[in-house]
Amino acid sequence: MNPREQADQILAELSALKTQIETLEGQAEAEMAEIRENYQARLAGPKEKLCGLEKTLSSLMKRNIAAVFDGREKVSLKHGFLLHTRELKASIPRNALDKIEEQGWLEAVKVSKSVDRAVVEKWPDERLVVIGGKRRHVEKFTYEVKQPN
Repeated sequence: MNPREQADQILAELSALKTQIETLEGQAEAEMAEIRENYQARLAGPKEKLCGLEKTLSSLMKRNIAAVFDGREKVSLKHGFLLHTRELKASIPRNALDKIEEQGWLEAVKVSKSVDRAVVEKWPDERLVVIGGKRRHVEKFTYEVKQPN
């Protein structure tokens, strides 16, 4: 068998495997979507009740700090613990970034920088050399499979 015949045989196997994988992935996704949908409906009620009970407990603790905590930060009950702490938290207005930059307090500013490769790829060689870049030929091998009819 010559190299082209070998390559064509490999392409046929690749095509069959890709089709098999796509079919299986499609079936799996459909089944998982059905399962997710089934459980979302079943979880809606308990999640809503959980949220309501958490709000009720939080409200109960806030309204009855003295009776529940009696000056302590942690209260141990039969079914769990109740915790009460006080912490100092900063309130940051919407225009804080502008004011921080005006003051030059840049340690409080997050900056995320990266090279836009697509832009640099379009630059002329003279500009590429200035940043220490260069163009080089790279061999690239790829393939396409024909879809079965």
